[in-house]
Amino acid sequence: MREVVVGGKTYSYSENCEKSFVRSMNNKKRREIQLRRRVVTFCVSVSVIIFLALILSFSFKSDASSSDDHQQYRYYSSVSIASGDSVYSIAEKYMDDLHYRDINELAHDIASINRISTNTDLVAGSKIFVPYYDDFIK
Repeated sequence: MREVVVGGKTYSYSENCEKSFVRSMNNKKRREIQLRRRVVTFCVSVSVIIFLALILSFSFKSDASSSDDHQQYRYYSSVSIASGDSVYSIAEKYMDDLHYRDINELAHDIASINRISTNTDLVAGSKIFVPYYDDFIK
């Protein structure tokens, strides 16, 4: 048997081969454990991402379907103008908080429907169209 001196210690060739083999086996086990950890981490990460994507997609879907449950239809009513009425005073009378943020928005909508400006002087006795909403088809 051949003897090798390393770092002040004498090793026989067979001992050196055995230590090298043990070291390589330990390294192989360590690499397998690292690979297993990486695979588990990757699988958990992908699972969490898929789970969050599903939750978000269903939450958006539920919001969209809830608005379809109570559909309302837009209609127009003919309103006679009284003396002193303006587009804004009519908007105040027919204000619908569910469909309009404020009176200005409804006034602009009334003006647009009737192809007039919000500052137009309305003639008493004439008629304009005012929008309203209902749950039923007429």
